[in-house]
Amino acid sequence: MPVGFDAGLLHVYSLRVPEVAACVRARFGDILDMPAGRIGALAAPCEMLQSVARGKFADIADIADIADALMNRAQTLAGRRPPRSTQC
Repeated sequence: MPVGFDAGLLHVYSLRVPEVAACVRARFGDILDMPAGRIGALAAPCEMLQSVARGKFADIADIADIADALMNRAQTLAGRRPPRSTQC
């Protein structure tokens, strides 16, 4: 896994609780903001979006909101919004 992936994954899992996400971001910002860390930080929401598309988190009531938060995070990191999957 790339540098920053673990911190990035922790961050995306915490997006449902903005206060926790802010704490994670503050704690691991030095890793997530370095060039190599940004790759890992981008890989984390992309991997989670793939899981969402495959139905992994289907039992979570606000999964659409989570997917939107992940897409927004990926857009922030990549500078463009990832395409939505039409296949599961």
